[in-house]
Amino acid sequence: MHLNLPETLTGPFCADHRGLPRYCSTIWIDVLNGHLAPSTRYRYASAANSLYLQAASMVPSVDLDAALLAPDFSAIERVLSSSLLARQADQDLRHWQLACGFAFSILENLVGSDDPAMKQRLRVMRQRFAQLRLRPKRPSNPGRSLPWLAVEDLYEIFDPTSQSRQKAARQVAAKFSKSSPALLAERLAAAQAEVQALKRQRDLLVAGHRAAILAIGRIGGMKAWREYFAEYSGALQDLKELGALPEAEIVRIAPVEVPAANP
Repeated sequence: MHLNLPETLTGPFCADHRGLPRYCSTIWIDVLNGHLAPSTRYRYASAANSLYLQAASMVPSVDLDAALLAPDFSAIERVLSSSLLARQADQDLRHWQLACGFAFSILENLVGSDDPAMKQRLRVMRQRFAQLRLRPKRPSNPGRSLPWLAVEDLYEIFDPTSQSRQKAARQVAAKFSKSSPALLAERLAAAQAEVQALKRQRDLLVAGHRAAILAIGRIGGMKAWREYFAEYSGALQDLKELGALPEAEIVRIAPVEVPAANP
C-alpha cells in the first residue's frame, strides 16, 4: 500500500545519488512549471537530471545546485558545453535546449532578478548558447568480416552443446535443487514484505524533503529559497553522517491510490 501523500508531493522529480530530491530542479519542476501536464513535467525532469549527471561526471565534478545559486557562471557554462558534446551521440538537440532552459530559468528567477549586471551576464550567456548546434553525425565505417579462425573460436565458446557449458548448467541446477520450493517461497515473501516497508520509508523521506523545499517559497519566495539552500545542504550532510539516507536512485513517487467509492 502506498502512502496517502498530497498531489503536490507526487510526480516527477530529480534524485541525487542518495535518492533525495535535488534542490533547484524541485523548484523548477514543481513551482515554476507546476501548472504543466504530468507528461511535460516528466520531460523536464529528464532534461534537468541529464544536466545533473553530466555535472557530476566532469573532472573535477560540479555541484550544479551550488553553481546555480552562487551563481558560478564559469562552472555553469562548462556543464552546458559538456552536455552539448555528450548529446552528439544521439543528436538530441531539443533535450539539451530544455536542459539549458532549466539552468537559465533558475538563474533568472532565483539569482538575477534584482541585479542588472547579472541580468546582462545572463543575457549574453543565453545568446551565446542559443547559437550552438550539434555537428551532423558522420556515417560510420563499414564493418569488416572476421577471420574464419576467430569465428571458429567464438563458436566453440558459445556453442550450447559444448561440454563446458553443459557442466556449468548442471552445477547451477544442482545448486538450486538443494532448496525446497516451500523454502524459496517463504524467503521470497519475506523479501517482498521488506521491500514494501523500505519503499514506504523512502517515499515518506522524499515527500518530507520536497515539502520542506516547497514550504520555503510560501514563507519568503525566491529570496528565501536562495538563503535556505545552505541550510538544506547542511541538513543533507548531517543525515548522511547519521546513516539516515537511502542509497538507491529514485525516479518518482508512485501515484496516490484513491479508494473506490461504495455503491
